[in-house]
Amino acid sequence: MSPMKPYVWSPNQTLDEQKNGAYWERNMLALMLATVLITTAPNGSPAEVNGWYRHEGDGFDGWSRIISLWNGRYTFHVPDDFDLGILPEITPNWDGHSTSEKRNRVMDLCGCKNVENN
Repeated sequence: MSPMKPYVWSPNQTLDEQKNGAYWERNMLALMLATVLITTAPNGSPAEVNGWYRHEGDGFDGWSRIISLWNGRYTFHVPDDFDLGILPEITPNWDGHSTSEKRNRVMDLCGCKNVENN
């Protein structure tokens, strides 16, 4: 395991530093969930594939790795230098969802009501 420097907020940070901190915290939550899913899966082959893979294509300079949850239903680009701990590398499995579809799936999974869908 390599050392990771955690994000620590301070009142004198720039807006960009605060945005980077928010992304760091989001990335840590995605990593935590993926790690919990792989470490609590029953012995044998889990029904769902969770891990990370490299995004092939343009437009993601510095953010070419993806944390993938539940067979690609929820995917999150993370920086190339973000430590993925024990998360296994997997075959790309994005199911084609848009960011909006992913957000709606997360809200549905958590029992949240999307006010834009009323």
